[in-house]
Amino acid sequence: MTSPLLPVPADRRPLPALRTAPLPPQVRQPTKPGLALVRPKRRRPIWPAVLGALVAGNLALYVVTVVQEAGLNRQQADIYTMRQHNLRLRAELARVESPDRVEDQAVQRLNMARPSSALFLPAPPSDGRRIARLPAPSFGVSEAY
Repeated sequence: MTSPLLPVPADRRPLPALRTAPLPPQVRQPTKPGLALVRPKRRRPIWPAVLGALVAGNLALYVVTVVQEAGLNRQQADIYTMRQHNLRLRAELARVESPDRVEDQAVQRLNMARPSSALFLPAPPSDGRRIARLPAPSFGVSEAY
């Protein structure tokens, strides 16, 4: 250990004192005449560019989602309108196909006469012992029946 009072030998350098200020940049001289030293460029951090790209991508996906949702809402409104129109058409079809209206139109437009009351004949009495006999089919294999 060296004492501050004792001289420091020439082969040993004293330890530098602690500095609080930053060291000044060292300037090097070019080794060949006619060449100038170029300071290396300081690299900028890449995280702002990555963050910006992520925000832009997120915004683009949000815009696409909103546009698709608006299209879906339009299609759902169209479906609702078409279903209402379909219900009105079915009601009109049921009204037009009703037997009373068909009969009225036949009388008015086609000058047809209204049918008279139908006459139904009673069936002859049966004792329940008879079994109806069906004729054999005239096509295909008869065993399948």
